[in-house]
Amino acid sequence: MGKAYAPVLADLFMGRWEEDLLDRAVEAGGELIFAMRFMDDYLIAFRGSDQALDQFLAILNRKHPSINVTVEMEKDRSIPFLDIWIRRGEQGFETSVYRKPCNTLYAVPPASYSEPAHRRAAIVSDVTRAWRYCSTAALRKAELALIHQKYAAYGYTSRFIQRAVKATEQRLRAAEAAARGEGPRLPEKERPDIVVRLPYTGKSFFALRRLAGKIGIGFVSKPQSTVGSTLCARQKHHLEKAQRPDVVYGIRCSCGERYVGETGRELQTRVEEHRRGWLGGKTL
Repeated sequence: MGKAYAPVLADLFMGRWEEDLLDRAVEAGGELIFAMRFMDDYLIAFRGSDQALDQFLAILNRKHPSINVTVEMEKDRSIPFLDIWIRRGEQGFETSVYRKPCNTLYAVPPASYSEPAHRRAAIVSDVTRAWRYCSTAALRKAELALIHQKYAAYGYTSRFIQRAVKATEQRLRAAEAAARGEGPRLPEKERPDIVVRLPYTGKSFFALRRLAGKIGIGFVSKPQSTVGSTLCARQKHHLEKAQRPDVVYGIRCSCGERYVGETGRELQTRVEEHRRGWLGGKTL
């Protein structure tokens, strides 16, 4: 999955892999009610006995040697799928936001040296998820109360939280009304022709962004230091130069000329190929 095109190829592969799921369910002695997929995660409703489900799982695991299918069954009439919690109620299915047990409800402290829009965007993201995932007004109200508690615990003022929540709710209501044809479509935000990422420097950053905006250049802030740059990058194992792939290299000849090449393999592999070429196919 390291290449940019890898997710597309994986999606195409899984689409081909799942073409005969209905037939395989019947072969196992059951019935596939529906199957929904996001990348390689499936949400499936299967009708049949436990033995039929086990047989269906065995058939799926024989479809391709590189695909290993595991099953997570619902408990207490509910099951998580990605970050959605799905419950089977008396009146039908209910959904809400799901958080893993290891979730700490962390929020960036308001005193952190970052653009205020980034802190506001975190609240907007949580509120948007609550609106999209919570299927009832009661579940949405409980999720919004948890969001307020989460950010208040890190020192956010109630006014800051409420303004972000209110603005997000107004935008989402307007978007839903526009989708139903009951209101005007929201105007699309104009994007600058050129976008530049710069370290956040406080008030001077906003002054530069205003000046750059007059000539069609947009500034996007980024933190001057991150966990990766201050901690992980120092502890991470670094490959020797000869073992690094995807490199551009230069070799200087005894005649004074310089050869520049590019390889997707390890550098030492490509250099060894050059050496064998100089020696007429022989190795040292």
